Amino acid sequence: MGATTTEGTGPGIAKRDTKGRLSLGVSSLIGPKIVASGITTLNGTSEYIYIPQQIGLVSDYCVILTNNSSNHPYISNALLPISGSNEWRFQITAGNNDVVHYLVVKIG
Repeated sequence: MGATTTEGTGPGIAKRDTKGRLSLGVSSLIGPKIVASGITTLNGTSEYIYIPQQIGLVSDYCVILTNNSSNHPYISNALLPISGSNEWRFQITAGNNDVVHYLVVKIG
């Protein structure tokens, strides 16, 4: 059922019971948030993935990997900030030329 009026009375009025904003931005959400994701085809058996620097510490984030081959992907170098840069990186290792999907999630 949609609102039939935004003012006045009746079953479809849009009551504003709060003062100020009616909604919260994404930065105010509680719980885990995906901050980066992608798909990469490994050049050989490993590859570095670079993401923009995030708010907080690298220990506030986890990396999730998957692929559809029998070579299970894993993180061979943990998520770390790059000195003198506004980027973080981690290294994926899997089978030769595997296609790997990754998610970087803020723990919450």
